[in-house]
Amino acid sequence: MLVYCAHESPRVKYVLDEILVRRLGIKYKTTDNADYFEKTSSNRINYSNTIFTNCINIPASNLLYEEDIRIFEPEIKQDENWFYMMFPFNWEMPHDLPQPTQLLPFDLFSSFFYFISRYEEYQPNVKRDEHGRYKAENSLAYKCGFLHMPLLDSWIDLFKQELSLQYSSIQFKENNFKQISTIDIDFAFKFLGLSTSARFRKTIGTLVKGKFSDFTKALYGVEKDPYDTYQMILQKSKDSGIENRFFFLLSDRGGFDKNISMKAVEMKNLCKYLLTQAICGIHPSYASSLNRKLLKEEKELFFELFGVYPRTSRQHFLKIRLPETYRNLVDMGISEDYTMAYSEAPGFRASTSYPFQFFDLSTQEVLPITIYSSCLMDVGLKNYSKLTPENAIQMIQHFKRETMRVNGYFISIWHNSSFDEDEGWANWKEVFDSLYENVELEHE
Repeated sequence: MLVYCAHESPRVKYVLDEILVRRLGIKYKTTDNADYFEKTSSNRINYSNTIFTNCINIPASNLLYEEDIRIFEPEIKQDENWFYMMFPFNWEMPHDLPQPTQLLPFDLFSSFFYFISRYEEYQPNVKRDEHGRYKAENSLAYKCGFLHMPLLDSWIDLFKQELSLQYSSIQFKENNFKQISTIDIDFAFKFLGLSTSARFRKTIGTLVKGKFSDFTKALYGVEKDPYDTYQMILQKSKDSGIENRFFFLLSDRGGFDKNISMKAVEMKNLCKYLLTQAICGIHPSYASSLNRKLLKEEKELFFELFGVYPRTSRQHFLKIRLPETYRNLVDMGISEDYTMAYSEAPGFRASTSYPFQFFDLSTQEVLPITIYSSCLMDVGLKNYSKLTPENAIQMIQHFKRETMRVNGYFISIWHNSSFDEDEGWANWKEVFDSLYENVELEHE
């Protein structure tokens, strides 16, 4: 594919790599020579505001040629064909336009870039919650009502149709629906492996609540620890063929980081066992989110427990600060991250269900880390959205259909502790089970 553009900027290259190469499996070259572009016999995309005949024409705004981060909020308008459009453009149509010549009604490349780079999260004075997290209500997807759909993936499917209309023999990479179940281990066990001080606090707490017998039964092996749900989770994965990812919080510093002691034999045995059963990653602590020294300490602790350094991660409390969080993870050797989600609202934070490379807007470079977007989380469904188990199952079915429709990645977030009925999780085992159930696409 030959792409005509004013010049190849880092942003242009990033978008072409993501759309043409990673999504569609199409090799490309760029040119700024109009004569060469018109005369070539290869498949062509024109990225400019001047129409070239017998090719795909995409209007070009300035966003991909800029180097700074502007303060602005693009206009979004609904469209019968493209669902929603950003950077719309009205072509000056000649009367004798040769066919086939495709004209896209908006700047697809800049629109794609705006969402996938998380441009809006760099804007100053945006509202953040008490944990310093970017809030879903700030996003255009939330404001305009399409947070529930992977809009970019729908755009790419429609773009494929336009390319096929223009070039009937064109071949695309085959993308298949994939599901990944991710489990955060914030509290490895409820009773087992507690430090002396934590055991004292737990004893007092269970006495106050009148549940001391439950504590002693679990502690002495009479009953299974309520958070020891690993065999059930692994069996679900085995029966369904769906991959698991386990993310370990390796901090017992207190505050929001209260896992059992990393020195506990129960923790050591759990780490060794799960490493033989699934991919295990690190769950960088709340305290380490912007503290490189703590992050490095947790990386070394991961090595002590697992015998390998982590390659995949998800931030505790889903704390991301762009671009610092991803820079720190790259420096730590992380090549995959699963934090791109909102805690308070289900949906597609980057408006895509597909993994993508992270583009650092501050340095204008692609970082060597792949971002995987989760679209829903157990705590979000129950505590933020206040859904009943029945409504949560319906929500899960919706998001699974949405990702199936675009052959994307359906990634959920659960916790090993989110099955304890004493903590309000009655009937949520059925919700977890529904993640693994087949759903049928609705006929339009």
